[in-house]
Amino acid sequence: MSNNSQVEWDGSNWFFSNGDTRKVEEIGENPATELTFQRKDTWIVLSGKSNLHQDDKELFKKHWTDYLEQWFEQGIDTPGLTLIEVAASRAECWGMPGDGVVEL
Repeated sequence: MSNNSQVEWDGSNWFFSNGDTRKVEEIGENPATELTFQRKDTWIVLSGKSNLHQDDKELFKKHWTDYLEQWFEQGIDTPGLTLIEVAASRAECWGMPGDGVVEL
């Protein structure tokens, strides 16, 4: 799984994954998702809905970076490759000025 941070953030976070993982199965059953990010003394929790994108090579190309090949040796042609989109609707921030909840 990889959070491709080299794309402009538009409210969605994008992750490549193998399609036969437990997380992909769980998202298929219930798309409600929370992501937690931490850096030094700052924490951010994003809440939203996940969408699974499979077999969409144009979308894969848009979010692909070469370092992902260490996990997906066949690149965007990796069998079962899945792109997980987490569309955030709420953000919580802790450990920085202005802490609190932001509705996105």
